[in-house]
Amino acid sequence: MDEMAPKLPPELVLRMLELLPPDMETLRQTCLVSKQWLWMSQPYLFCHICLDAPRESSHSRSPCSLLYGLLCRSPHITQYIQHLTVLSDPIGPVVPLSKIWWFSSDKSFPALLNLVCSSKVQSFRIDLGRLQKLPVDVESSIRALINLPSMRDVDLTGLMSLDPAILNNCRSLKRLKLSDISEVGRKDSANNDACLATLDSLTIVGVYGAVDLISWLITTPTLRALRDLRLHLKPYLNLSPVGDLLCQVSRTLQSLHLELSHTLLVWPTPTGTNFLSISNSLPALTSLRLSIGIFNSSTVLWVIFLLSNLGYSRLENLTIDLLTYHNHGIVDSLPWAELDSMLNEPPLAHLHSLVLTVFPNIGRRALDSGKSKELVWWLEAELPRLLPRTFARDTFAAHELDCPPSQFFLWPGPLNWRDLEEF
Repeated sequence: MDEMAPKLPPELVLRMLELLPPDMETLRQTCLVSKQWLWMSQPYLFCHICLDAPRESSHSRSPCSLLYGLLCRSPHITQYIQHLTVLSDPIGPVVPLSKIWWFSSDKSFPALLNLVCSSKVQSFRIDLGRLQKLPVDVESSIRALINLPSMRDVDLTGLMSLDPAILNNCRSLKRLKLSDISEVGRKDSANNDACLATLDSLTIVGVYGAVDLISWLITTPTLRALRDLRLHLKPYLNLSPVGDLLCQVSRTLQSLHLELSHTLLVWPTPTGTNFLSISNSLPALTSLRLSIGIFNSSTVLWVIFLLSNLGYSRLENLTIDLLTYHNHGIVDSLPWAELDSMLNEPPLAHLHSLVLTVFPNIGRRALDSGKSKELVWWLEAELPRLLPRTFARDTFAAHELDCPPSQFFLWPGPLNWRDLEEF
């Protein structure tokens, strides 16, 4: 049948493939049409490989070992792999806890990574779900993978420890995300050989030792193309390296997202010595997002302090995320008048977009959760009184989102982030 079937123009086949639903089963069925469709479908079938925990089935071999065997038999398929995602937790039905650490016991996993190193893979994401220490052979394979000349996007989540030297040979990296990492090994500046001249976007969230990591980054002489920076910080620590980092990338930084931890009952008074001391302005900054929790009056003071010290001159989009707690008295006593005045003085008076996003504090008890949501609704209704000049602006918008603070780094807001979580 295949020999007798008329061959379609390749351009038409490609166009038809683009119009099909992007699910694996649909694409798999196209391989049964003809050899021509099989050959042209492979780039779509193997463009993005996602490996997660094995499921209970009749197969004696794991999905990882099956894929490894396929690539060994048909090495040409490797050239089609552009994105590789590795997940510790399963997608779909729950599996036994013992299978969550599948990559530590599956001997084909490091071998598979070594095979992928011969491809032109552009993005690599590994999410271990829980803090875990990688086997030596797996860590070595990951190091080789992220240092590929074709690598553009790296996302490391859930590692027990991270040695920044793993980035020493990244020559083409454009986006780096580090999250939920328990420990960062300190590196002396003399040992910092990283080449991050192409790094365009950097996200650091939930990293214990973030200051050590930032201190290492500012000793990288080639860090000069950064345009998008997102940091989750604890303001009670000595975070002067953050100011040094902002000064180092001030000429190129266009988008900045700062989330300040809201775990303390009493927040420190914001000063340049315990957080930022920026001598130079941020002339290229056009989008700024501040994610702050409301617990006492110092939280809004932090917003005012940051807006006073970041030194922007071309800011177009500003988002302020406020996490509310169930205390009307505290919220009502915040220095709203001072914030309202600042938001309506140059240069903030000429913003293209000004968004206030209110998040409820979802506590462990249902009662706390209900009170927080009621406070959000109350605060939204009171905005015309609390921020009268700001509320009257045509460019102002207020939103209420029923999601936890962990979603701050996933919600795009007005910044039009083009690299949201898609995997």
